[in-house]
Amino acid sequence: MDITYRKEKVANLTPAVWNYKENDLYQKEKLKSNIQMNGFLQNIVVRPLDGNYEVVDGNHRLEVLQELGIKDVMVCDVGEISKEKAMLISINLNETRFDTDRYKLSSLLKELDTYFDESLDDIVPFDGEEIDDLINTKEAEWESLNDIKEEDITEHDGGFNTISIQVKDDVYELWAKWCKRVVDETDSTSKGYAFEYAITKLMVDG
Repeated sequence: MDITYRKEKVANLTPAVWNYKENDLYQKEKLKSNIQMNGFLQNIVVRPLDGNYEVVDGNHRLEVLQELGIKDVMVCDVGEISKEKAMLISINLNETRFDTDRYKLSSLLKELDTYFDESLDDIVPFDGEEIDDLINTKEAEWESLNDIKEEDITEHDGGFNTISIQVKDDVYELWAKWCKRVVDETDSTSKGYAFEYAITKLMVDG
């Protein structure tokens, strides 16, 4: 591909009719606030088409730019490529994402909350409930498991063992959220399996 970076008039950009990303008014408003606050920091990826430039990646950003009346924007022009190649680029750019470390994000949000005068839900792409949930995220305090009041180990047929323990409310709530998340991710209906899966994944992935 013959890739070039340059400034292009927003009026010369057209949305891709095959864009598969859903419209989300909430995220759109967050994106608009982001651009108004920080400026436009991401290039729009385009290809020449019918005398204009079709947006390969950045269709929602294009819509916001038009609404804000922004006339020029930096683009990454990937040159004369087929629609199929453009669709492939779009999928690769949209779907290549790294998972979020909730504990590190929680730490960042706590620091930002003390730094900015504005409410966080006005300046980050989360609503108030999501922000509260993230800020309150904490790593498991396994030391608290030393406060076990009762332990009962019984053996099941088939060689499986069950361990029953009593823990503090915050540890139980963390476990419950953990199990729910794994149940959702694995489509499992068994909390026991979810816990086993989570422990195994923790041991494998570190």
